[in-house]
Amino acid sequence: MNLVANELVALGHTVLLVPINRGPEDEVTLTCKVACLNRKWRGGLMSVLVAAIRFNFLAIHFRPTTVILNCDLPEFLGCFLIFRRIFVGVEHVNYPWVQRPYLGKLVRRFLNFRKIKWVAVSDHLSIWPDNRRPIKTMVNPIIAKRNESAPLRNSAKGITIKRIVFIGRLVDQKRPDWILEICKSANLPGLIIGEGELSPTLKNFVDSNEMPIEFAGQVQLPWEMIGEGDLLIVSSAYEGDGLVVVEALQQQVPFLLSNIPEFRRFDFSENVYCSSIGDFTQRVEKYRENLDSLLASQEKKDQILMNRRIDKIGQEWITFLAKNFGDRTNGD
Repeated sequence: MNLVANELVALGHTVLLVPINRGPEDEVTLTCKVACLNRKWRGGLMSVLVAAIRFNFLAIHFRPTTVILNCDLPEFLGCFLIFRRIFVGVEHVNYPWVQRPYLGKLVRRFLNFRKIKWVAVSDHLSIWPDNRRPIKTMVNPIIAKRNESAPLRNSAKGITIKRIVFIGRLVDQKRPDWILEICKSANLPGLIIGEGELSPTLKNFVDSNEMPIEFAGQVQLPWEMIGEGDLLIVSSAYEGDGLVVVEALQQQVPFLLSNIPEFRRFDFSENVYCSSIGDFTQRVEKYRENLDSLLASQEKKDQILMNRRIDKIGQEWITFLAKNFGDRTNGD
């Protein structure tokens, strides 16, 4: 959404980006106005109420005509917006509100009452909980590569797997615990990039088993940490867009993926899909001395990345807003 915000500004629209939780700077330098609500992650009910009040003050001052809500907490705050606005909800994953499904149903019922329009980041997603089709698919753009020579790091023949890498949130959905088991079984070091609620448990497991696994935390430029001999494993139980896979494809990083429908839609070669920890481990052993065989072809790379250009997606957002809301959006 940072990329989309910048592109909308470049196309002449006024944009205010409202991060709810405080956090480190993103890789994308924003050109739009930014107003963080500065809530502490997992700060409790009081912090949510304070954020809702601040959100309303921002709306009074900025007076947006369209409010785009991404994920659970923004949807919740959207319910408390006093003034009537045009709402657009973005479905990012198969199972939103997974930790609070009853609250999620109430929130979405109220947003539907306020005539929210739903889009999704992938054409395989439906809108929970009614299983309705979104009115538009808006895929996620990806940032242009900064270092064109970096993808050549694994292009040589006969590269040996030196390390297993995980990039993503440390939550049950992503199954980062699988990475630890795979590293242990394959007797390989690992690199875990990301933060999340499972971080203490994972670190305790690594410490107790004296495993050579590094936890890098949240990193602004994660792909710069990837080198020759690194194998990315994406072990998710379910996904939305699978953006890490798309970025790995762009960076020409070899990967293995969990055998789920969300990854099957990319139609990679059969050798990259694994259904269990055992499958991943066996595949690591099979390609231990031939990592380059897990690189996607240039044809597949071009096919998938063609629709991820930010200029194309920015124009799709403009067309979508104009078609569904017309002059009511008024460029904001």
